[in-house]
Amino acid sequence: ESPDFNGQISASEKTTPRFTSEFDSISRLGSGGYGHVFKARNKLLGSEMAVKIVPCDKKALREAQALSDLDHCNIIRYYTCWLEDSGYDRRSPPYQDSSLKYLYIQMELCSTENLKLWIEKMNHNQNQERKKKSLSIFRQIVSGVEYIHSRNLIHRDLKPENIMFSKKEKEKVKIGDFGLVTVGAFEAKNLEERTVYKGTPWYMPPEQ
Repeated sequence: ESPDFNGQISASEKTTPRFTSEFDSISRLGSGGYGHVFKARNKLLGSEMAVKIVPCDKKALREAQALSDLDHCNIIRYYTCWLEDSGYDRRSPPYQDSSLKYLYIQMELCSTENLKLWIEKMNHNQNQERKKKSLSIFRQIVSGVEYIHSRNLIHRDLKPENIMFSKKEKEKVKIGDFGLVTVGAFEAKNLEERTVYKGTPWYMPPEQ
């Protein structure tokens, strides 16, 4: 059964997609095998947001549900989500597949620098300040992960590329990309889900 978002998700009834109706200054931040992330300015508020667009399935709904349940300073902030009949490509008209809908997840916009890029930059900086900053980042990651686990969730794809930084506070860690999140309950069906081969090989635990 699909998660209940208390009316947050609704298919657009307008001819013009909600995304292009409510946002402008749209530019692509990143793409993967599962979807795309765009930077966009909310026309009404004048503020920049990140909007992730993915085919709507159980995996996508689970990610949105997890984000909507999490409220922690070291986890990317979720705002809302909605359904559209089509995806978005700024180089061409909206692409549409009648067999599915697309889930749009609106989140806070983070800095373009992630932990992977930060590590690469710091590898050329051998002073004591690097150690101090590294410790602060590590503590924030642990704090965020502890909170995720306290909500009975497991991230399953924690890696430097998915550790971002606040756009406003440059050294504030933001854990993102909950596309592989799962529940942490110990029922047999959930145990199988938790140990199945999912994630990035270099960062996966031995039991997977």
